[in-house]
Amino acid sequence: MRGNLDKYVVFVLSPFLSLPLILWDTLNKSKGSLVLLTILLSLLSYLYVPSEDDDKFYYINLYSQFRAYSLAQFLGFIFLGATDFLFYFFIYLFAQAGLPIGLLFFSMTFITVGIAIYIFDKILSRYEMSGKRYLLFLSVFLLSYSLVNLLSGIRFYFASSFLLLGFYSGVFKERKAISFLYFIIAAATHFSTLFYLPFYILFLIFGKAKSVLRVLFFVSFIFIFIPGNFLIMSLDSVGVGGIYKAKAQNYLGEEKDDMTEKSIKTGNANNTIKMVIDNIWLLVAYVFLYFKKDDGSPFKMMLLVVLALNHLFFLAPDAFFRYSIISKLFLLMMLVSVEWKVKTPKYTYVFLLLFGMSFLFNLIALRTRLIDSFSDPRSYSLVTLFLEE
Repeated sequence: MRGNLDKYVVFVLSPFLSLPLILWDTLNKSKGSLVLLTILLSLLSYLYVPSEDDDKFYYINLYSQFRAYSLAQFLGFIFLGATDFLFYFFIYLFAQAGLPIGLLFFSMTFITVGIAIYIFDKILSRYEMSGKRYLLFLSVFLLSYSLVNLLSGIRFYFASSFLLLGFYSGVFKERKAISFLYFIIAAATHFSTLFYLPFYILFLIFGKAKSVLRVLFFVSFIFIFIPGNFLIMSLDSVGVGGIYKAKAQNYLGEEKDDMTEKSIKTGNANNTIKMVIDNIWLLVAYVFLYFKKDDGSPFKMMLLVVLALNHLFFLAPDAFFRYSIISKLFLLMMLVSVEWKVKTPKYTYVFLLLFGMSFLFNLIALRTRLIDSFSDPRSYSLVTLFLEE
């Protein structure tokens, strides 16, 4: 009891210094420690000062603009192109209410990480594992997060968390009606997640017909070699037009604005190395899928389905790597189901190493921004942080 109290006292005095205590307490599978971890990551998002290239910088500028917008002007902004309006609606509400934009980033990150940790804890709780094994899987999960996307690209991660919640509710809770509501929230936040809906429906229909899902997975590799324009024409020919076709045009058309592809073509060695380190886990994931036998659980089937969508956008690196973020979460679910009781969880250690390398490389790449964001001593304590506000 005393140890638990110490953890909370230290957290209030210095959230960042309390991290070792929090992680140590996760050996006891403490739910309170998971909440503190969620708050800690949300504080990082709250304090992070973006560069002009970050999505977060754009959101801050929007916040400033929205303070002078009438409701009619905001609705005009939505109708003129913001199909995924939900995040912009929150920005508008905070701007009109005079609430600091940092509080919105904190809230969105708290919900995002909170949902993911809640689901991952529920998956871990399905198995009778030791505290050390629990901490090992939790560490892999935490390091799997893309630091850049967590601190700046929060809109896609927010949508991804509801996408994950939709799969979890529909497959494990058998609450299919509410699962579709979660998919709507995800699509209203980041429209690209809508592509998962038909794949989710396929899983609901053929979830027990594993051979069908395996065929879908292997057939999806064909899309790696098919030109983007052909895919767009195929969508049109089968009557899948409208918003799906428009989004596919943005990702796969001749006039696509793919930042990752541009970065590779410029020959920037640092960007190329970062891309390799961030995504080499995918190759290991395919090896893992090939050699690990299906244990009858739905985790492998779900992973096959979401990877099939990944393959569809292989020729659009921005979309491919963004969707890989979601595939990574499903991979971790399967990893737990397969290696929770093995004596030496080899693949878990491999992914821990790969995600750790990626996390470290991102820390180095973001070092200037992180120093600028967290160098103020007043941000080290919740007491001084709230007094400042």
